[in-house]
Amino acid sequence: MKYDNRFAPPAPMVSCVFRRLQPSEAVAQASGLLDTGADISVVPQAVVERLGLVPYRHLEAQGYDGTVADYLTYLVNVELPDGAISDLEVIALPCADAIIGRDALNHFHHIGWTCVRVRDVAH
Repeated sequence: MKYDNRFAPPAPMVSCVFRRLQPSEAVAQASGLLDTGADISVVPQAVVERLGLVPYRHLEAQGYDGTVADYLTYLVNVELPDGAISDLEVIALPCADAIIGRDALNHFHHIGWTCVRVRDVAH
C-alpha cells in the first residue's frame, strides 16, 4: 500500500488486477483507492471494456454528493496485495482509479499489522 499525494490529505492506494469470472487470458490493472466510506466498489469503465464484462443487474446508488442514480453492475474477480476476491459486484464509472469499498474490504480482517482473509480466521 502507498499513499497517493494527488489527494488532500494523501489517500491509501493499492494495485489491483481485475479478471473475468469465465476463464480468460484478459486482465485489467488499475490503482485502487481504499475507501471505507464506499458501500460498493467501483472500477474504471476502461476495465469493463477491456475485459468485455456483461451487465449483471441494475442498482440504485447514492454518490458522495448525495446524487442518486441507476447503475449497471458487473461481476469481477479482483486480486489485491493481501488476497483475491471472487465474484465481486462492482459498478463502472469514467474514472482512472478503482475504488475499493467496504464490500471488498469486508473480505479481510485486520489483526495487528497483518491483514488476513476473513475465512482464514478461526472463530
